[in-house]
Amino acid sequence: MGSVEINGDMMTGLGYWPTIAGDAGVFSSGITTSAIDGMTAPYAEVPEGLVSQGHLVLNANDNLTLEPGTYLYDSITLRAKASITVTGPTTIYVASFSETQGKVAVSQGDIEATGKGFINTTQDPHNLTLIILGDEVILNGTQDFYGTVIAPNADVILSGTSDYYGLVIGKTVLMRGDFEFHVDESLDEFFDLIQPPPPTLVK
Repeated sequence: MGSVEINGDMMTGLGYWPTIAGDAGVFSSGITTSAIDGMTAPYAEVPEGLVSQGHLVLNANDNLTLEPGTYLYDSITLRAKASITVTGPTTIYVASFSETQGKVAVSQGDIEATGKGFINTTQDPHNLTLIILGDEVILNGTQDFYGTVIAPNADVILSGTSDYYGLVIGKTVLMRGDFEFHVDESLDEFFDLIQPPPPTLVK
């Protein structure tokens, strides 16, 4: 399934440990550990008043450039060589809501990015945050990914040959392909959301 190298810390849930499938290699230059106590994932919610832009589907060579800001989509699908470009601090929420007995409930909100993917022109992981309330996230872009993925209820799949810089939190995280994942420890505002906190890299 390729070779994946993780530069930084990696923590699994209570009682779990990273699984290596086939000939794939997972190498960590930080700490690899299982949570000693129960771990609470970040609580993800959409800010009140944020209006959804609907289902976003980009095909072929389509590119959508987002001005710095906060956005909400029901779902995001990038196909072929499609891409989303961000040029400054940008937060993208992905969630779809339905009215259920007078209450608002999440019905879906997934990401499938198999085109060029998300292009962060600043190459600063602080400037792209994806908060997904759905149950599936697939990132398989051809461009290096710089950003944070918070998907506490989702199965997250990272694949391809492009590298990842930042942080990923998911219900499960599957890494396959030939790439390096660089954990950015300066994203401490997201580490603080996890209880207990992840281990600290010992230099």
